[in-house]
Amino acid sequence: MKRLFSLFIALLCLFTLDAVTAGGLETLWEIGQSDNSATEFYLAPNGFEQFPPDPVYIIGISDPARDWPYAQPGPVDYWGGRKDHTFTILFALQQLPKEGNCQLTIDLLDTHPQIPPTLIVSVNDQLEEFPLPKGGGKESIHGDLSSLKEHKVVVDIPVGALKKGPNQVQITSTKESWILYDSVVFEAPEGVQLGEQSNLTCIQAVDCPQYLKEVDGALHQSIQIKVRHIGPPEGATLRINPDHEKKVTLSPGDQEVEIPIPAGDTERRVIAELILAEEVVDSTEYDVPPARKWDVYILPHSHVDIGYTQLQSVVEKLHWDYFEQAIVWARETANDPEGSR
Repeated sequence: MKRLFSLFIALLCLFTLDAVTAGGLETLWEIGQSDNSATEFYLAPNGFEQFPPDPVYIIGISDPARDWPYAQPGPVDYWGGRKDHTFTILFALQQLPKEGNCQLTIDLLDTHPQIPPTLIVSVNDQLEEFPLPKGGGKESIHGDLSSLKEHKVVVDIPVGALKKGPNQVQITSTKESWILYDSVVFEAPEGVQLGEQSNLTCIQAVDCPQYLKEVDGALHQSIQIKVRHIGPPEGATLRINPDHEKKVTLSPGDQEVEIPIPAGDTERRVIAELILAEEVVDSTEYDVPPARKWDVYILPHSHVDIGYTQLQSVVEKLHWDYFEQAIVWARETANDPEGSR
């Protein structure tokens, strides 16, 4: 009897300890509400095809109705450009918890019913991968929530993964298709408080896609500058070397600015500068690759065999010969009876 009583007390202590541990976390911030609905998010309930650039959500500044899309595409989705996508969350901590873990819960309303993605979730330098289960049906992304299969991704975050001041969460969809959000919730031990986001404006990345654009009759390459801005909307100037610049109004979050420069035949180094109030606040060097020119042949046809029986240049000439002969026959038979023209 005494042994059974001791076992009962031990189990009671264990359950009590678990309850205290679970109850010791408080919601520090959340995006959306866990209500089996996506109505509070941008583009809901069915505007997924208007997917914007990947969002950067700033806790305390951003609004889910404006800054957090309800659907996140995977790399097979045409409406997302067929590439990986990363949703970024920025928040600041006034102080770190002395002990224990924090917890990030990504509450998914649904996932693609046949080919759900894998999520890579990073909290600062901590990174974990989560293969997702199949969802309820393709109708949910169109606003029909009758066959949802909700799923929660829970990430335990040790104190050592966080830092006083700015912190970053990133949710990247890789492999396969979309997810739908219900909420994203960050919980921390009692007493942890959010800090104020410090204003920041900086260059995140510079790129030069492999295409040419005609500007004022001349071919140009496009330099794309990704800028992160934390703070109220502010006017800025982006400049490539001394001669090419663009004035923009920066909104909170990430944005891409495109600046055309004359196309070059060899690799060259440029300097990208970010200017606020006539002061250069950030700059970086970038090696622009040479502009490769392509000949693209666009010919209408009703049938294409796999491969060619002649060189492409010969095939091109034959196609044009056929069109020219058809025009000649059309003119010569214009007055013939219908059906013989």
